Amino acid sequence: MRFFFRLIIVFFCLLCLFSTSALYQNRAYQESGVFCIDQKGSLFPLRREEIGNYTSFKLGKITLNVIENQTLPNEVYLGGQVVGIGIREEGVIVVGTREVITQKGVVKPIKDGLLKSGDILLKINDRPIKYTRDIEKEMSKEGKKAVLHLTRDDCPFSIEVTPAKDVLSGKNKLGLFVKECVEGIGTLTYIRKDNGRFGALGHGITDAETGKPMRINNGDLYDLSVNEVTKGRVGKAGCLNGIFIDKKISRGKIDCGNSYGIYGFADSMRGKTIAVGDRTTVKCGKAQLVSNLSGKEELYDIEIVKASFQPMVEEKGMVIKITDTRLIEKTGGIVQGMSGTPLIQNGMFIGAVTHVFVGANDEGYAIFAENMLAAADEVKLIADEKAS
Repeated sequence: MRFFFRLIIVFFCLLCLFSTSALYQNRAYQESGVFCIDQKGSLFPLRREEIGNYTSFKLGKITLNVIENQTLPNEVYLGGQVVGIGIREEGVIVVGTREVITQKGVVKPIKDGLLKSGDILLKINDRPIKYTRDIEKEMSKEGKKAVLHLTRDDCPFSIEVTPAKDVLSGKNKLGLFVKECVEGIGTLTYIRKDNGRFGALGHGITDAETGKPMRINNGDLYDLSVNEVTKGRVGKAGCLNGIFIDKKISRGKIDCGNSYGIYGFADSMRGKTIAVGDRTTVKCGKAQLVSNLSGKEELYDIEIVKASFQPMVEEKGMVIKITDTRLIEKTGGIVQGMSGTPLIQNGMFIGAVTHVFVGANDEGYAIFAENMLAAADEVKLIADEKAS
């Protein structure tokens, strides 16, 4: 019996070694995590089979890996424009609470612990709250009590509050700090030719004050002028600094988002068209990113250091390194605001910049274009189902 188990273990080890050798010979991990990318000189060539929505890679009759095929557009309008981003929640975002000075002394209408930073205030009594002025209008009404309807982590709840009259303004106050929206800088990645939908950022948005991921269902893209670049250094990421040119003119309506980016319909900003490359086209080596952070669209050289094999939609598919001295001189490498910057290899759109390595500002992560596009379709479907 022991001999039998030992035989099984030896067979399993040999199978692992054989499979590893086959993957290595096919450069499955050396170059891009893609099987069958270069079988010249391979002793163990892999066979690729398309079965329904999946592609399998086989060594003889043994299946070594399976990836899910994504339905991709043939071409998109290439992005690269640095844009202003304004994200709005359904209501207003709770930042904190405070005391109110009244004629009878200092009171705190909302007791400690009832609300948390990041809660969303949707209604006061029967009035929907979309702006801070809506709170003031509701508080101008006569009445001793106010019922606040909120959500926390998608769970609705309500609290009852007795407003306090501020001695200086004479107005009823809740002692509540809120904000209407979150604004920032990012980069437009692409606009689809077939339906006009755009993708940007390549990652989700976290509220800097609350530290929570934002649920995105409303917002706008705006024209932005980059007026200064804070260069990154070891231990601290740099950033693009700019001004919104005109908040009255929206260049794109944001309607949904997830951990792979923000999405919506673009009103303008159509660029040149480019073919879309899936992850099986990506190779380690030379590539480019396109950005207008200098005031005009420019291509900058990069190197794809690693491209991980991802059988499912995931973030951080590639590790990239900035090699263009012009970009390093301007930014020090990858900085905040460059998230969403599209990547090009062999004349195809293959992905977007997402994160910088704080310990090496000229290196960072990127997402495959295929994954960003697939995630966009998925989150839009979920948003439509909720709306209906």
